[in-house]
Amino acid sequence: MRTFRGGDVSEMNRKMTSLLTVAAFLQILAVAADERPPRIEPLNAWGTKGKGDGEFNAPIGIAINAKDELYVTEFRNNRVQKFDAEGKFLTKFDVEPMPGGIAVNPQGEIFVAPMMLHKICVYDDTGKLLRTWGKQGTGDGDFDQPGGIAVAPDGTIYVADQVNRRIQHFTPEGKFLRKWGEYGTAAGQFDGIENVKNRTGGPNFVAVDKEGSVFTTEARPGRIQKFTGDGKP
Repeated sequence: MRTFRGGDVSEMNRKMTSLLTVAAFLQILAVAADERPPRIEPLNAWGTKGKGDGEFNAPIGIAINAKDELYVTEFRNNRVQKFDAEGKFLTKFDVEPMPGGIAVNPQGEIFVAPMMLHKICVYDDTGKLLRTWGKQGTGDGDFDQPGGIAVAPDGTIYVADQVNRRIQHFTPEGKFLRKWGEYGTAAGQFDGIENVKNRTGGPNFVAVDKEGSVFTTEARPGRIQKFTGDGKP
């Protein structure tokens, strides 16, 4: 029978501890591997850079109508393209230069914000211009580089008035209802970091949920804000 000396026992304990540590580490890796989310694969993708049907140059906004058809604004091609839910090209129409924000109401009217013209244009599904409102300025209903547009459940329209650092609220016909926001970083204010004349601070885009809550993005602060429909943070 072998007799273990103190040194042998210590060495054996060290090796056993090392083996247990490795085993525990491998077990942790196995558990972590099981808990990793599954790899996300795109269901579909379409488009390359260009001017042809189904091609894009600086696509900015996306809106979906009641038929699940998609409208996409192209900032540099100055047009809106329409696709089915699988990406099949359906039609296109020219719009005012530098379109960004876009929204579609339940009646199928398409609201587009040509950013540097500081107004909102409304089209029908064929691309016929129905009405416009707004001009550059700081008054009620004026804009300075408008960005995202959203349609509320009641059909009213919210617009991200980027350089004016505010959200404006309108009827579908363009009648001014209310506004909120100013330059700053507190709740209910916008940006407060970027130069006040730089639109990239925000509010940049806006969305409305089925309860009528309003959500805004601010690029430079890296922030989402949520408001009631009348602008309370």
